[in-house]
Amino acid sequence: MNKKSFKGVIFLLAIILLISTCCYIFIIPLIKNNKSYSLTSCLNDQITENMDVYDIAKLYRDNACVAVQVEGNNGIYRYSSHGSGVCIASKGYETNLNYVANKGSYIATNYHVIEWVYDENYNNVTVDIITEDESIYTNCEVVWSSKDLDVAIVYCDDVNLNYVRMSDRVIECEDENKLDIEPIFTIGSPLSLQNLNDFTIGYVRSNNSMTEYTGFYKYYYQSGFGFSNSWISTENEEEIPNNTNYYSLVYIDNVYEDVVSMSVEISPGNSGGGVFDENGNLVGLATLSTSVSSTNGNQINGMVAVYPIMEVLDRVIYNNENTETKSIYDIETLGLTGIDSEEAYIIKTIKTQQENDEDYGSIIQTISEFSNYYYWDGQYYSVDDYKSAFNFEDSGYYIISNTSDVSNLGYITSGCIITKGTINSEINTETYNIENRNDFIYLLLNIDDGESVTFEYTKDGIKSSITVQF
Repeated sequence: MNKKSFKGVIFLLAIILLISTCCYIFIIPLIKNNKSYSLTSCLNDQITENMDVYDIAKLYRDNACVAVQVEGNNGIYRYSSHGSGVCIASKGYETNLNYVANKGSYIATNYHVIEWVYDENYNNVTVDIITEDESIYTNCEVVWSSKDLDVAIVYCDDVNLNYVRMSDRVIECEDENKLDIEPIFTIGSPLSLQNLNDFTIGYVRSNNSMTEYTGFYKYYYQSGFGFSNSWISTENEEEIPNNTNYYSLVYIDNVYEDVVSMSVEISPGNSGGGVFDENGNLVGLATLSTSVSSTNGNQINGMVAVYPIMEVLDRVIYNNENTETKSIYDIETLGLTGIDSEEAYIIKTIKTQQENDEDYGSIIQTISEFSNYYYWDGQYYSVDDYKSAFNFEDSGYYIISNTSDVSNLGYITSGCIITKGTINSEINTETYNIENRNDFIYLLLNIDDGESVTFEYTKDGIKSSITVQF
């Protein structure tokens, strides 16, 4: 073989090797959709021994924490509100040799920050994120949420943020690792966007979780004089005509369970902001803030755990970045409307207080919906038909109605109390004791396609079980 031919062969082999390497690194991973959320550097890995909590907060503020702004039109006015959020993942695909970066970030926040997206009273709803340098990114969408747990994941395709590591220190963790009286801090945007990514520090008040609730007022006034005229309702007190007698009722909007009590100063706008332990792990999202006047001077604030987000994040990212999807099960999608004893007590107590109010008692009796129905999660339930449900005082998840189309799940009818669930997979089995609503939700979040679940339940004191294939 002459030198020219030999050089030609070498050149050809080099070209083939180069093409093969490119295919191995770039094309094959794209075909396989082998994606991961470890795109950008994890900020936790940049924490050193000589950094204190303030250094960690600065690192997170500049690289991972954002404001979440939501706007929507109610048919008359364009409204705007904002909350906070923190980056928990980034878009990209992984090869065996390196990591190929694409823009795109996943933001954790509260459900109530983005709830206008699901509110039929609002249209043309937009979700934007605002970073520390005050850049606004408008190409954002809600890719998963849970109203019951008050958590949501927002995806923004146009920005690439560093992410923080999540740690479950509230739900499925060992007792010695649970959050207790210890320092924590949060970063959020209280009151206005002029306070972008403000830092506050405090501590966990107790290792006993709280159950809290939020509600909204409806105001009722008459269109004319006397009781013969029709009653008009509004949620905006300013819409009530001057010199018109009116009264108000409280409607339960949501019940929050597994809330961690914290002495960290937060205000409206902090909602959805990351709450971190002193090692920089994201352990929760700032959620609730009571007024000083309502607590007689001792403000009580709360956060919700990131555990649910940790359970679904891989599937959320997979569903967002692939054409096929993996199921994420929850109460709403399965059609298993129910209640636990904490919810039943709160709803019944609020209703009883209103019915027994001497000032409004005679007026309420003229309006059947208040004297004959419980109000829960946007629905009215007959006091006569649902008395057992709203007087439920035991452990478990009491089924109010079942509209599920999953085979065999129809056996769990109204009045059944789910007390246990066992997930059966090819690898192992895992049993969850169902003491309340959240226990049931956590069970559902852990179900993967192809697995079966054995539900144990009682009805009228009789124990039964049913196995359902998902």
